[in-house]
Parts: sequence; structure tokens; C-alpha cells
Amino acid sequence: MGTGYPDYTYNLSSRYHLFMDQGTAEPTLEDVAREFPRWEVWVGIAGLHYARRHKTSPPAIVRGEDPVDLRDQIRGWEGNHAR
Repeated sequence: MGTGYPDYTYNLSSRYHLFMDQGTAEPTLEDVAREFPRWEVWVGIAGLHYARRHKTSPPAIVRGEDPVDLRDQIRGWEGNHAR
């Protein structure tokens, strides 16, 4: 049963071949997903962009206003939680 909302979840373990437009400096959500394969990314119903890192306890979830902000939030989380 669907929610009525489009599914914007990207999981790169599937065979997507997503490339950022060479003329665009801003990454897309697909680019963020490709750059961080351990993260699941999606757009929430309010338009915020979210990412969840797989197999973390407690769950690691970050959000951003756009793909650039989301990428920066993921980088910040990984920088603070480097092993």
C-alpha cells in the first residue's frame, strides 16, 4: 500500500548509473548517494533532505535544506565519528 508520496530513496547497491551534470557545480541527491554509499538519502514530505547511515547505534540521521547542505552534514558527522 503506497503512501501517495513519490519514493525518493536512493540505494546505490542497485545498478544505477548516476552522473552529475558536468556544467553544474551543485550536486544532486543522487550524487550525494553515490559519494556516500553507506548512507540512505531521501527527500522528506516537507522538502528537507535526509540521510541515515546504515548499521549505526544509536541511529545516525542528518538533514539539510538541499543536497549541498546534506553532503556537508554527512561529512561533518563522519568527521566527528571517524574511527
